[in-house]
Amino acid sequence: DAQAALGGIYDRGLGVPQDDAQAIAWYEKAAAQGHAAARFNLAVKYRHGEGVPPDPVRAVMWLVLAQQESYSARYMLYHLEGELSEAMLREGREQAERWRADIPEALDYVPGRRARARPAAQRQQAR
Repeated sequence: DAQAALGGIYDRGLGVPQDDAQAIAWYEKAAAQGHAAARFNLAVKYRHGEGVPPDPVRAVMWLVLAQQESYSARYMLYHLEGELSEAMLREGREQAERWRADIPEALDYVPGRRARARPAAQRQQAR
């Protein structure tokens, strides 16, 4: 939660100069630990090109990763499904699956509890 909070501080410039690059760096660290709000915030950054070039496929990836725990992510993904091509949506979903395979602790995130890595065999069974 602290990493996501730091992302928010830099994102909004609360007591520090507003800095999209720093916000994104902190959000990415939190996202790697399964933080749904950080993932949603990254989706917004990529959707609107805030600190990064606009990338709707990357936005879809972050929304897919956040949607289980974030109504806002589900809502934004629903709207993107009406705007983007099937190929872009498919690529975003595939990127999310590849990301999950590379960051196993993200699969075990429970709000309020520290993420824990699972053995590879258990990760494969979860799919």
